[in-house]
Amino acid sequence: MKLFILPIIAAGVATVSVTSPAPSADDLQAQRFLAEADTILSIYPDDNNFGVSRLPAMHGRNYFDNRKPVEKPCAEAWGSLENSNYLALKSWGQFDKNGVPQRDSVMSGHYQLNWSPITANDESSQNLNNYHNAEERFHREIGPRAAAALYNSGEKISRLEFQYVKERAVLDLRAIYPSSKACLSCHQDVQPGKPIGVLGLLRLPKQK
Repeated sequence: MKLFILPIIAAGVATVSVTSPAPSADDLQAQRFLAEADTILSIYPDDNNFGVSRLPAMHGRNYFDNRKPVEKPCAEAWGSLENSNYLALKSWGQFDKNGVPQRDSVMSGHYQLNWSPITANDESSQNLNNYHNAEERFHREIGPRAAAALYNSGEKISRLEFQYVKERAVLDLRAIYPSSKACLSCHQDVQPGKPIGVLGLLRLPKQK
């Protein structure tokens, strides 16, 4: 599967290498997680639980339901990544005719990436502000633009690196396509050959 390396999104925000390096263990786990999440989403819902709400909440009050075998590989990949990264999961959908997402979703209990584990070494108001602004910029600019770039590229997956205050963040994305015509009974706005949405996994390395 071809990996689409995103171009620079905004000066000073996102940079990518001209050559794509060999994937790290975390890169492979992130791709595995998104592929397994895609599998969960491809199963037509039969319990009135639709959209990304069918994915288990990865943090906060809700965790994987180990009674569901389909979630096990997803949980394993998440657990492996969480050993060395702070994680957040987000999706974008309802793309307009220009390929711009009009809706985004945050998983229940979304990990606030400006909170104490990251800022514990420096809790000054300036540092807390920096992380708050970085998170806002990710939600407002970097994430939606990355999702739009993948949507319009026609590729299945992409990867973006960018500076997130002091950390080098990685955003892995996966386009989610309808698995059957039945999906289009709800997703009636999806253009032929286009994905229903884009799922993104954001990771920041934990400070050692």
